[in-house]
Formats: sequence, C-alpha cells, structure tokens
Amino acid sequence: MEQLYPISEAEKGPRLDHDTISYYRGLAEMLENAEPDEAPLICDRAIQETTSKEYRLCVNRLGSSALEKAVATCSPALCRNLLSRLHSVFLPLCVDRCASHVIEAVLRRAGDIVGTDEDTSECEIDSRNVPSMTQLIEDSVEIVVPELKTLLENTPASHVVRQLISLTSQHKSMRRCLSSLENAIAALPLAEVAASASGSATLQCLIKALVDRKMQTAVKRIAGVVVGDDTRQFEILINDRCASHLIECLVSSLPESEFQNLFLRSFKGHLHNMSLGASANHVVQRVLASMKDAAQAMMCVRELVDVVPELVQRNRVGVVVALVDLCSRFKIEEKPVLKAVYSAMGIRDPAQDKSLVSKLLSGDVGDAGSRLLQALLRLDDCQSVVDSFLHTEGIADIACSKSGSRALESLLASPLLQARNRNRLVDQLAGEYVRLASNPYGSFCLEKLYLGTDLSRKKIIAGHLRDNYREISGTQHGAVVLAKLKISEFKRDEREWEASQTRGTRAKAAFADILEDDPEFVKTLGIVEASSPGGQDHDGDEAVGKIADQEIEQVWKSESKKTKKAGKKKRRKVDMPGPAPATVEQGATDARLDEVLSAIKATKKSARRSKGSQPDGPETKRAKKQAAVPAA
Repeated sequence: MEQLYPISEAEKGPRLDHDTISYYRGLAEMLENAEPDEAPLICDRAIQETTSKEYRLCVNRLGSSALEKAVATCSPALCRNLLSRLHSVFLPLCVDRCASHVIEAVLRRAGDIVGTDEDTSECEIDSRNVPSMTQLIEDSVEIVVPELKTLLENTPASHVVRQLISLTSQHKSMRRCLSSLENAIAALPLAEVAASASGSATLQCLIKALVDRKMQTAVKRIAGVVVGDDTRQFEILINDRCASHLIECLVSSLPESEFQNLFLRSFKGHLHNMSLGASANHVVQRVLASMKDAAQAMMCVRELVDVVPELVQRNRVGVVVALVDLCSRFKIEEKPVLKAVYSAMGIRDPAQDKSLVSKLLSGDVGDAGSRLLQALLRLDDCQSVVDSFLHTEGIADIACSKSGSRALESLLASPLLQARNRNRLVDQLAGEYVRLASNPYGSFCLEKLYLGTDLSRKKIIAGHLRDNYREISGTQHGAVVLAKLKISEFKRDEREWEASQTRGTRAKAAFADILEDDPEFVKTLGIVEASSPGGQDHDGDEAVGKIADQEIEQVWKSESKKTKKAGKKKRRKVDMPGPAPATVEQGATDARLDEVLSAIKATKKSARRSKGSQPDGPETKRAKKQAAVPAA
C-alpha cells in the first residue's frame, strides 16, 4: 500500500533491536509495580531512550502503547523535547494508525503545560534549546494547515486534527491558531468533507470549539458554506448518514436569529418529507428540540400534527416524541397532538378504550413507545393517559421491564396522579413487592411507590420485605432497596421505624409558613430530599448528593450574609435589672428545628474538613523528600 507521506530510511532512523523492543514491552509492567515517586523517573528514561528512534517506536504497536503511557507522566521539558523531534516526521506519523495515538497523547499533555511556568522555562537537552510548548503547538498547526484536506480524509489523522482543535480552543493565547484552523477548513469543499465520517466528526468538533470560544461569526460562516442556497445540495446532506450529524450540530449551535432564518429557508414546508427519511428525521427532532420562537413552533405543530399516524406507522416515533415535547414546552396545541396520538394507535374514544399504554409498551413500537408515553405524561392535559395507565393489567411486568419502568416512574411523578390512585397502584402490586425489590428496574419503581404512599401501606410493603429479607438481601438491587427503605430498622424496632417515617412530614408542617414565602428554600429542600437515601433516580446518585451538599452550603452562607447585613450583633453578657424572663419549654417543633440546624451544621463542618484535606503541593512534597534524605 502506497504511503501518503513517504520518507527515506535515513529519516526513519535505525531499526529497533531486540533489547529495545523488550524494554518498551516491559515498560507497562514496570509502571504498574513502581512506587508513585519512581514512575516519573521511569517515564523520563523511556522518553530519553527514544532519541533517533522516535519514528520506529511510534509506528510500532508495542512502542506506541508504551510511549502513550510515558508521555502522560514524564517531565514537561522532555515532553516538549519529544514533540520538537517529532516535527521532522509529523505528517507521516499523523496518518499512521499507531503513531497517531502518540501524537494525540503529546497534544493532550500539552494542554496541561501551555500557560504554566513549564511552558516557557528555558530548557536545553542534548546541547539544543527546546522551544516553548506554545511555540511547538503553533508550529504543529502550521504543518497541518496546508494538508488539511488530505488529513481529514484519513481516519487516524482526523483524530489528531480534532485534538489540535480541542487544544487551541482551551487557551486564549492560542485563539490565533484556532482561527487558522477554522479559515483553512472553511476554504475546503465542506459538502465533500461532511459526507465522510472523519470529516463530519472534525467539523462538529470545530463548531463546538467555536461556540465555546464565542466565535459566532465563524460558526455562521461555516453554516453558510455547508447549507448554502442550493436546496438540492441541502437535501443530499440532510439525508446522508454522516453529513446529517453535522446539520444537527449546526442547528443546535446557531444563534437564535440565524436559526430562525435557517428554519424559514430550509425546513418550513419540508418537515413532513424530512421526517420520513432514515437520517433526516433525526435532524427534524433536533430542530424541534432547538425551537425558541413560539410562532415557528406553531408552524411545526400545524405541519406535523396531521401526519402523526403516518409517522408512527413508518416507525418515526422519535419525531412524534419531539413534537409532543415541543407542545409541552410552549403550552400549545396539546389536545390536538394528544388526539393525533390516539388516532395513530387506533383509539377513537379514550374514555372507553383504555389500551393506549399497553399498545405503546408492546413490542411493535419498542422503546420509542415508552419515550412517547413519558412525553405524553408531561403534558398539562394528560388525565386520559393517567387513566389508561390505571386500567392497564400487568403493572408488575411493566415495572420490571427496562422501558416500562421509565414510563411508570413518569406516571408516579405526574401531578395528575391523585393519592387514592397511587394507593390503588400499591394495592395492585400486592404480592409482587419481593419481585420488584430484587429486579434492576422494578426496584426503582418500588422506591417511588413507597415514598408517595401513606404510612399504613408503607408498613405493608416493609412487612413483606422484612419477611423475605434473606432472599432480597442476596440480590444486588434488593440490598440497596432494603437499605434505602430502612427495613433493618423496621425489623429491629417497628415503633422507632414508624416515628422516623413521620418525622419528615412533621418537619415540613413546622416549616410550612417558610416554604410558602421562600421559593429558593423550597428548591433547596427538594434537592436535599432527592439526595436522601429514599429519593434517588436511576442515574447520578452521587452527583445529586454533591449538589445537595453545595446547595446547603450556599444557603448557609447566604443566611450568614443576610444576618451580617442586618447588623445583628451578639449581646454582651450583662446583668439586667428586674426579674429573669420566663423560660419557654421546648416543644416537639423546636426539637425538630434543632435537628435540621444540626444537620446543616454537620454538613458545613464536613465540607470544611474535606476542603482542608488538600493533597500535598509541590513545595510540601519537596520538603518531605529533603527531610527524608539522611544527612551526609
């Protein structure tokens, strides 16, 4: 196979001998067994040993893998030196499937060096001054720019270009390099570039980088070149498997005014035909999700509402989901869209025919039916959907399925689900609690049901889980449910468990007047409840807990500032004339208040403690090393 950038044997350097290959083969094992302070020394030596053999090592599978690990830990000076030596064979390395990974690793490490003291510090290795990392990146961009068209057609090289774009977008000092890459790419035939997988991915990376740097003019210029005024060309791009992803990226990245112009010029009146395309329908979904103008949203609804049955029949349920979300977001045409969905499922009278849920969750529609059901439950007028759920048989099977459990959780979160109907669901699932608790998906539904029902039904659920404690605790998800619902506490002391269940309700009642007047506190309280052991969703449990800690810390600080601004000062302890004031006995509400304040203080102390335990900095580590060296 002919090489894109052939080089001579002299430029490749001497061939690798057996000892060199063995050394780099064992480098990974050495790093795994090395002490933390020994790893940088091993990596430094590995980089130093590449002198005059860098090309041969980079194109070697074992050598490139070893160099990737070494570059991540070696000293900044040696990383700069390695990149300066690789510049002589930069293009041949970029198009090699092994060597391109080494180039990417060096560029990733460069992102940590640029802008620091190690970037511009004087460095002399092998009797030659090494340029700064910023200068080396600028030189890399100059090498790449003239060959961009060829590089974007090559998969390994396109990854290097994307890494360069990402690196230059992270630092303000490299804005000129990012502009050079953008100008060079914009001058290419972007329609051809977008039609290739590597080219489309690179253009998407560039657009996201330009948006992050707030270079909207450049984004509009690329959009103008890609979309253009040729309707036929745009139709080809939107139906192309690779180029359609680029159009999606442009749609979500354009400023509002440009997006509105693009919609009127290229999408209005064509949404129906585009929605039927295998690739174009995803672009239509992105257009509906990115819509910010109510008038244009109404245009979309009127164009698509009558073809909802056809879209469902042609397996384009994703477009219908985006349409329902659009109506929910703008509060427009909810009833006509809901009626169209019923018509698509063959239901003429929703009051008599309650089969919507069973039809959407059947195998004919698949996971998309669950997403559509979740979208319908977000509508303001979705009582008929709630009623359909309540009349559906096999709720336990729905709760234990991957897609059905998501829909059931949306039902439980709907404000239209009354308390008596929620309790009715709990009664329907009687005898299935053990199965739900042990199921990966049903466990989440059981938790949501438990949190929303009354105390008497909570005791029934807890009793079933207690009686089958050994069986449930033997499963991964069952053990988590037992811990969240405090079933071990229920086994130990039922009265104490019951008191803990009612404690939260009493606290809310005590703070009722505060919650009505302070919406920010309501928001914070909701986050804290979500982070409690019984209020977590499928994903992001740890993230929600961190958010809760941050919110509590923020509320504490804001309240402290308000107190200081109000000029409240501590009173001095002086003897006041007259009789002592009558003491007030502390009631249950005051005790609950003390518990809440103690919890907030404990959270603040733990946050301070975690902030105080920072890892040793360079100076501290250096002092420890000097202290460890015995005196001569």
